[in-house]
Amino acid sequence: MRARLLPACVHALTTLCYLSVGGNVGDVDQTFDRAFDALDNGRTTKVVATSGRFETQPMGGHAGRTAFLNAAVCVRTSSSPLELLDCLQSIEDSLGRVRGVRWGPRTIDLDLILWDDAVIREPRLTIPHPACWHRRFVLDALIEIGPDAIHPVHKLSIAELQRRLTVRPFPLTLIGGTPELRDRIRNELAPEFPEVAWAPGEAASMDGGLVVRLGDAAGIVADDLPTGPQLDLIACRAPSASLRDVLVGALDTPTRRSLGP
Repeated sequence: MRARLLPACVHALTTLCYLSVGGNVGDVDQTFDRAFDALDNGRTTKVVATSGRFETQPMGGHAGRTAFLNAAVCVRTSSSPLELLDCLQSIEDSLGRVRGVRWGPRTIDLDLILWDDAVIREPRLTIPHPACWHRRFVLDALIEIGPDAIHPVHKLSIAELQRRLTVRPFPLTLIGGTPELRDRIRNELAPEFPEVAWAPGEAASMDGGLVVRLGDAAGIVADDLPTGPQLDLIACRAPSASLRDVLVGALDTPTRRSLGP
């Protein structure tokens, strides 16, 4: 399926969208129910399907210690992408969302993941969601309602993306940067993530899993790299901390808590 670069101001009637939902403050089940009711207004959005609900560990240093509840919802909309974004943020606000610390505790988070097969890049909105492909708490819920939906940038289905994160040991290839940087990242993170099979600087020795770019990869031929998406941390000032957050989201196994929302 070929990606369409869609201006965010263009209306797409009966557009099929996938959303990720999360929260860890208050009665999250009730908050989810109210959010789904608000989305199912029949005027600009209609809920097509909802996933079961999954418990996951908090991701990021400011997320707190309370487990998150996550789900996914598929909607059809007549709104433009930015109009739907405004709608989602309005629903969040009405349900007590406080916007402060990034990745902090929250009553609810409504993220727009996929907009049909479109690629959207706007100051306020990037679709597909930039991190959706390496987060189990997003993919495990999405796979229940849209396993065959295609990520229009990486050209893999939701099911294929999720499957890449379940391989154990989990292959992780570090490319670029200095040998010292790659060794430091491995030494800092390896004790916390024993399920990871590290291959710093040896891109051709791994197949699948996650490829992380730390800088220019001199001497590495593109065809020698494992196939699949790559995580770009070249401009990151704290690559170890950023990669840690990515690995928490990628390696955590969400616990499906119920048969339905």
